[in-house]
Amino acid sequence: MTTLLPSYQVLEEPLLAFHCMDSSYRTVNPIEGLISWGPYDSSIQGFLRPDPLRLAIVTPENSFVRLVRFLNQINSHVPSRSGDEYVPEWLGFNAVFRARLTVPSNKRDRLVRIVPEEVAQQARQTSEPEIFILDQLKNQIRDLVSISSEFDVIVVHIPSRWKEFREKRTEHYRYDLHDSLKVFGAPNNIKLQLIEEKSFHYADQARVMWWLGLALYAKSNGIPWKLAESTPNTAYVGLSYGISTKECRNRIIMGCSQVFDENGQGLKFLLYPVESPVFRGRNPFLSQEDARRLFTTLREIYQDANGRVPSRVVVHKTSHFTNDEMNGIATALAGVEEIELIQIQQHVRWKAIASNHGSVSKFPVSRGTIVPLDAFSFLVWTQGDVLGIADAGRHYYQEKRGVPSPLLVRRFRGVAPLEQVAREILKLTKMDWNNNQLYTKLPVSIKFSSILARIAEQVDHSWQVPNPYDFRFFI
Repeated sequence: MTTLLPSYQVLEEPLLAFHCMDSSYRTVNPIEGLISWGPYDSSIQGFLRPDPLRLAIVTPENSFVRLVRFLNQINSHVPSRSGDEYVPEWLGFNAVFRARLTVPSNKRDRLVRIVPEEVAQQARQTSEPEIFILDQLKNQIRDLVSISSEFDVIVVHIPSRWKEFREKRTEHYRYDLHDSLKVFGAPNNIKLQLIEEKSFHYADQARVMWWLGLALYAKSNGIPWKLAESTPNTAYVGLSYGISTKECRNRIIMGCSQVFDENGQGLKFLLYPVESPVFRGRNPFLSQEDARRLFTTLREIYQDANGRVPSRVVVHKTSHFTNDEMNGIATALAGVEEIELIQIQQHVRWKAIASNHGSVSKFPVSRGTIVPLDAFSFLVWTQGDVLGIADAGRHYYQEKRGVPSPLLVRRFRGVAPLEQVAREILKLTKMDWNNNQLYTKLPVSIKFSSILARIAEQVDHSWQVPNPYDFRFFI
C-alpha cells in the first residue's frame, strides 16, 4: 500500500562548534571541523588538554612489534584508499588534534605489560578459559594502576588467535571480554582502548586512524566538538535495561541511564539496581518507587555538576512509558518546569521515497525529514540525503545504498513543539565522540544507554552500584 504524506518538513543539518568564542568556527562535518580548526577545547585558554596524550600497552608477547607499528601510524600521514568523499587522508594526530601522542616502543618500558604466550594454552586446560584470559589481562592492567598518573589510556590488544576467548553465549550465561574489561576499568579509574587484530588488516587505514584518533582523544578527557546551538538548562536522559547474568539464580535488573547537559558535556553513565521490576511479556519496566529513586539520583547528578536543578528534562527510551514510570518520574522531578517523556523506536515498517517533479528521485529522502502522524507522534529520518558535505550542491548518503527508514517518535508527556523534539533528536545523532561519522541513526541518549545495558550483563555483586561514571570509561 502506498500512502502520500504531503504534510512534512525538512530540518536543517545541525551545526557543530569548534571554538569557545568565535561563532564562525562551525560546520556540520566533524572531520572538516577538526582539520580546519582542531578540537573545541584547543580554543580554551588554560584548559588542561591531553598534550601529550600518553599511551600504555597491554599485549600478548608475539603481538608487541606489530601493535607498536600500528599505533605509530597515528602520528603519521596515511593516504585514504576508500574513495569515500567523506573520509579524507589522515594527516597525523598532532595535525588533527593539535596535541602530541606518545607510544612506548620497548617491551621493557614501564608503560608496557606483556602477557606471556603460554597463557592461551593454560587457559584451554581450565573449565572457564575465557575467565582465565580475563584474569590475566586484569592482572596486567591492575599492575599499571599504581602508575596511572603517567598515562592517559591503556591500549589492550586482542589477537585473532584469542578469538575463542572473546565471547561465550549460553541460555543462562553471556560473557564478553570487551565489556568485562570496561566494567573492570571504570571503578579503577582506567580508560581502555581495545584493539583487535582485524584493525591491522583493514584496507583503508586512514579511516581506521580517524576513528582511533578520535576515540583516544575523547577517552583522555578531550572535547572534540560541541553543539553550536543548544537548549539552555536542559538535561537529557537515555533509559534502557540490562540483566546481569553473572549470578544466574538472582538476576539483577539494571536501570541504565545517562545524563548530560545541553552542550553535550558531563555525560554520566549510571548502573542502577531495580528493586521491583515490572515485567510485561519479556520487557522490564520500572515500578513507581524505582522510577522515583532513579530520577531523584539523576536530578542530584545534574545538580552536583551544574550547581542548579535543570529547568527542563528530556527522557528518551525505546519502550513505552507506563503510568507508574510517569508518576515516579514526575514525583522525583517536582519543581522542574518542563518534563518531556519520549519513546524512540528504531525498527519500524515505514519507508519513503523522495520524488522529483512527479518522478522518483535518484537520491533518498533528506535527513531531517519529519512527518507528523498525529498530535503525539511523528516520523523523523535521521538517515538520508545531506547536501554539501564534500562539495557545495553535491548529495551525500552515508549508508550508500538501500532505502533509509525513519525513527518513530511518540510523546507521553511534554509541551514543546514536535519540531523542537525532532531537532533535539537530530542534534544528538551528531554527539557520539567515539565515532567520526557525519551522524548515527540513533541519538546518543539511546545509543549510549543501550551500550550500558549490554555492559550491565557483565556486572557482578562486587561492583559498586549505583555509582555515576564518566561515559569515557565505557566507549
